[in-house]
Amino acid sequence: MTTYRHPGILAAALVCLGACAGATGQTQYDGETGGYGVNLAEAVLPVAAQDKDLFVRVSYPDADAAFPLVVFSHGAMCDKAMYAPVVENWVSHGYVVIEPVHRDSRVFGQVNFSLMNEIADSRIADMSEILDQLDAIESQVPGLAGRIDRDRVAAAGHSMGGATAMIASGFVARNAQGEIAHTGDQRYDAALLLSGPGPMPTTPDESWGEYTTPTLMTTGTKDITMTNKNKPEGWKWRLGSYELTPAGDKYALIIEDMDHFLGGAICGTNIEDKQPDTEALKLVNASAVAFLDAYLKNEDTARSTLVNGEIETLSARAEFRAK
Repeated sequence: MTTYRHPGILAAALVCLGACAGATGQTQYDGETGGYGVNLAEAVLPVAAQDKDLFVRVSYPDADAAFPLVVFSHGAMCDKAMYAPVVENWVSHGYVVIEPVHRDSRVFGQVNFSLMNEIADSRIADMSEILDQLDAIESQVPGLAGRIDRDRVAAAGHSMGGATAMIASGFVARNAQGEIAHTGDQRYDAALLLSGPGPMPTTPDESWGEYTTPTLMTTGTKDITMTNKNKPEGWKWRLGSYELTPAGDKYALIIEDMDHFLGGAICGTNIEDKQPDTEALKLVNASAVAFLDAYLKNEDTARSTLVNGEIETLSARAEFRAK
């Protein structure tokens, strides 16, 4: 089911009608690997304000050109290496992806949950720190210089990383006293939220209505974790990232029977008898690349794919919404 209420993108879709591949009702975005090879590297950034070193993983296309940048925030107690099935797919379609290792990563051992507010602040700071230190990252990765288009940047993340990306890209977060704690980084042009957040104590109603950043969120009918398992809305709590935000450049992918970790395909090394949900993975990647192409590469075919809900043609499990 597709809804639509944004005239700017509708106009672009009409221009594309009859000329773009997606005009036939099918989509060229199928979730398969793209045409670029993938290079992987590591870098370390000194962060004096947090008295730490920020470790990052850099994945970039094997081509001599400048590509848009995606900064990807991992889920709570996950790690940068646990998202290769999505990250490397995006890179193969022409994106540089940088993944910070946040303080709550499992590589640092047991997380002190009493410090989660502090950790959340640190995560958001990491998202800006990476943009501040792109020169340092390029200097540590041979061949990377000149390959990052710094004017086309998206924040992305999974679970807690989705909340991190949302706040980093302009969602106004408040503390328990109602005071503004974060206003986002204007260098981010779009947000891609895998299992994005719903209402939380630090996200009062007025903040949702103020969030205008172009956004794609994904979830599934089995997307249940400790965060939302006791909420009456169940998995639908995560739709707040779509339903509570104002119309215009907002999209939601809902996948029947998809769980929080795509069957262990992402951040799932501790799942017993995991069976990666390859169909859901393709749907997520197809939607993500279409969204990134639309908002970081300004491609009309991608916009038409989003507006017309063509991702639904890939599987009966997919429901795609647009507003």
